[in-house]
Amino acid sequence: MDRRPSLVRGGHRAGAHPGRGRPASHTGHRRPGQPRRRSASRPDAALLRGVQAATVLPICALTLATGGDDLPVLALCLLALALAAADRPGRAGLAVGLAGALKLFAWPVALVLIVWGSTRRAGARVAIGALGLPIAALLPALLVDRDALTENVLRFPLGHGLVTSPAQSPFPGYLIASALPAGRLIAAALLLASGVAIAVRLARRPPRTAVATALICGYGLLAAIALMPSTRFGYLLYPLALLTWAPALHRPTDTTTVSPLGELSGRASSA
Repeated sequence: MDRRPSLVRGGHRAGAHPGRGRPASHTGHRRPGQPRRRSASRPDAALLRGVQAATVLPICALTLATGGDDLPVLALCLLALALAAADRPGRAGLAVGLAGALKLFAWPVALVLIVWGSTRRAGARVAIGALGLPIAALLPALLVDRDALTENVLRFPLGHGLVTSPAQSPFPGYLIASALPAGRLIAAALLLASGVAIAVRLARRPPRTAVATALICGYGLLAAIALMPSTRFGYLLYPLALLTWAPALHRPTDTTTVSPLGELSGRASSA
């Protein structure tokens, strides 16, 4: 008689059926309630590419070495998008609001983030910081000298200021403004048309993820830099960094785990 202990479960020998009586790691089957594992290589690789782009590409490395206010402005914009990817709309609004208080280039990013927040019923939380901080920074200048505020915020970037901007890189906006009659008005109209096109896109298909938000900001700033009458090659750092940062904002979504009630019922059925 065979006196070897036989592990019997439910009337079957443990070795009679593959996968029964063996650890889940040996059979490859997932236990009830155990989440599936997903490799984190994709976001890690995207983050590595972002670091490489910031240190290897000449336009980024040059700004890192010689840049002034562009570095904190861009860093705060990227931080705001990272906070949006982490589903923290309030903090994302504060970060992009600080960037907008430093420079105008952050204002389009703030507007797109507000639209993103509205898709999650958090538009007001984003807008409090994204709009409140720049308004608080502009309010003293508005009260002291309204004409100076208009000169620096509106006229100078559009090329209609009292002082001519030294930024004269041969982008389409600059070439149109300098070569065509009434070229500055044409360039301003094209810039306005691109802004309207982006606004229509946001209204019809608002971004629901941080990745889509970063892509819209990147392409929008690229169009604005190309069409502005006064701009320089160094400003390409903004759209380049935003577009490179976008793949790193992917969030690996784990499959939903089984609830404790479902796990108990599964164990009972297996028993």
